[in-house]
Amino acid sequence: MAQNILHKSLILNKLRIVSGLLNLCLVKCVPQCISKPLTRQSAFPMTINDQRCKGAVTYKMDPKARVSIPVAWRPGYAEPLFLLESNTHEMPMIKVLTNEAYLHRVNLIKDSDHIPAEKTRMLGKLAMNSKEVQLNEQGKLLIPKELCERVGLAAEAELVLAGRGLHFEVWNKENHARFVEIENALDANDTLGVF
Repeated sequence: MAQNILHKSLILNKLRIVSGLLNLCLVKCVPQCISKPLTRQSAFPMTINDQRCKGAVTYKMDPKARVSIPVAWRPGYAEPLFLLESNTHEMPMIKVLTNEAYLHRVNLIKDSDHIPAEKTRMLGKLAMNSKEVQLNEQGKLLIPKELCERVGLAAEAELVLAGRGLHFEVWNKENHARFVEIENALDANDTLGVF
């Protein structure tokens, strides 16, 4: 009986210690985590697939406005892609988002500090400007004619597919060359020593 009471006493002491540690963690750690400012790394957590789309390749669009996508950039079977018309350095292009990249943008908006009405507006704009598509059996992406016209793409002309990590971009060849010049000029201030 005395052994049983001693055993229960030891268990209660261990529970008190664990409880105290948990309480200390909640008091010390959680407020710091909550009060930390949003940083690029917390807003864009790195995962193994963050750099899935790498490199830049020149392709020729076929007569039906289709382009073959590199195998490494293709989504899984029956997974959608989203075409999002965009501009960089005042030049039009198409961002091709995987489902993961699209949902990342949705969550970025939802988790932002914007007021609810602004979040709703931004989510609506993202949905309205995104066209869900799928690759055909040969791994080709069909780009709608009106979208091709707005970003300067033409059937049977060369274009550039540029990897951007979680997504890739479709550029007309001339605009992409100007984009690379601008980006390389910006790299003169590379404080990280990456380039």
